[in-house]
Amino acid sequence: MCASVQKGDTGPEDLARRDGLGFAQGEYCSFYYHHDDQNIGRALRERGYYERSLLVRVVSHIARHDPDARGKHFVDVGANIGTTCITALTQFSFTAGIAVEPVDENFQLLELNRRHNGLESRLTLVHAAASRANGTLMVRLSEKNPGAHRVLERPSEKIAPDAMREVPAVTLDRVLEEAQVQPERVGLVWMDTQGHEGRVLEGAAGVCAARVPLCLEFWPKRLRKSGGVAGLIGTLARHYTHFADMGGDVRHKIPSEPLAELDTLSERYASRHTEIVVLNASRGQV
Repeated sequence: MCASVQKGDTGPEDLARRDGLGFAQGEYCSFYYHHDDQNIGRALRERGYYERSLLVRVVSHIARHDPDARGKHFVDVGANIGTTCITALTQFSFTAGIAVEPVDENFQLLELNRRHNGLESRLTLVHAAASRANGTLMVRLSEKNPGAHRVLERPSEKIAPDAMREVPAVTLDRVLEEAQVQPERVGLVWMDTQGHEGRVLEGAAGVCAARVPLCLEFWPKRLRKSGGVAGLIGTLARHYTHFADMGGDVRHKIPSEPLAELDTLSERYASRHTEIVVLNASRGQV
């Protein structure tokens, strides 16, 4: 799909049209995207960026906890086409990054966007799904939203075979090991895996032991299909002390709450989702 798009041939908009893609030029970086994507693609088409205000809030919150965070690595789990990690490296000047994405069509655009933004030497790509063990697993493909593919705990006869795909699976600890990045050199792990976040953390013992700051999608309804909300909270409670709701009404100096209050948050978001930042008070301000 994307192999024929090369820098230097002609303008990026012309190349995008030729290959059936969309192209968005932003202030700090630019992206090719799936032309029929009505979520990320639509935002890029209309504004030139996707969820940048969320990233601003998260990075600001992390900076109070660790002023040196942006001098470290940004790890993007469920990177899709790279809108978050590429923005983190360009607009927010994180030193380097690692992006993990399992689905071929998204990964091809992730590669293309890395190259187009000149980040080959700073952004490492991993073509796999982060999970609790190395091997393979099944992903359910979303027909309407390329950003909504999700890992299945087990194959289902109720799902058409062509709506599922087997992909490589790798633990986050293995990802860092192969990239030769110590957990202490990670400024932030950004995680958007459609409810698989608890399983990802089960394979990230080294990351959690180092109390690396996390930003993860908190979607109780989806989490219940992958180990449950209690499983996620239990894993976090062993290593972290506080969380902050990035999707709440407060937009500046977002307050942190004790991790025990995540149970209350799961009730508040019973049928919807938010993003939370998770920190350990022993490492800095929360």
